[in-house]
Amino acid sequence: MQPKTFSTCADCGEIMQIYQINQAVHPCCTEPRDYISEAIRLMQEAAWSGDTAAVDRHAAFIEEIDAQPPRLLEAALKYATDYGWPVFPIAPGSKVPGISKRAGGNGFEDATTDPATIRAWWGRNSNFNIGIPTGIAFDVIDVDCAAKGAGIWAWSEFRESGYHPDIHGETTTPSGGFHVFVEPTGDGNLGKFLPGVDFRGRGGYIVAPPSVRYDCDGLRYRWAIKPSPVLLSQTQQRKAAA
Repeated sequence: MQPKTFSTCADCGEIMQIYQINQAVHPCCTEPRDYISEAIRLMQEAAWSGDTAAVDRHAAFIEEIDAQPPRLLEAALKYATDYGWPVFPIAPGSKVPGISKRAGGNGFEDATTDPATIRAWWGRNSNFNIGIPTGIAFDVIDVDCAAKGAGIWAWSEFRESGYHPDIHGETTTPSGGFHVFVEPTGDGNLGKFLPGVDFRGRGGYIVAPPSVRYDCDGLRYRWAIKPSPVLLSQTQQRKAAA
């Protein structure tokens, strides 16, 4: 049986199996419109009609919105309070913990869902990226598309094999790779379990959207497939049982 991919319906909020690229809602639900998605729709229509001036206008609007500073504190609080995922600060523009051991930091072990602590961290530096430990609410398959595309080829073959677990979210990374979110297995980290592919479980962490990488031209981590309620409910069940 081929693994399935799930997300959260942007209309009803229930779990949704993904059948097509850029699917945001169930077939019977209403797709919400925001500024970006509406601009993209209008730009696509203009491209089909050959209206290059309109294409340029909508593209400029999208670039203007995209250039605005990421709302890192807002996103960190959403992960912590709405999703139940503990977060910790990552140094601005990087992938390393934002509070050094010399300053009393313990990396992903400092992760918390406490809003006051999170506000205090990002109050110290509003440009902190967002780190989330793996092995708690989810594990992550980290696919690196560098090294002549070894990761993407290995991942494609792995998907076709049908052996990997169902997918419950996916983010793109500034370096051109992506993070695949799966239910927690209880396993630890495993580097290069496939060519160009790492597994992050207990003892690991990932950098979450909308974090920025300075060494990748300031590009951001982005949700390609928003997390499904399965990952959210896993956390809530653990909290209730604690």
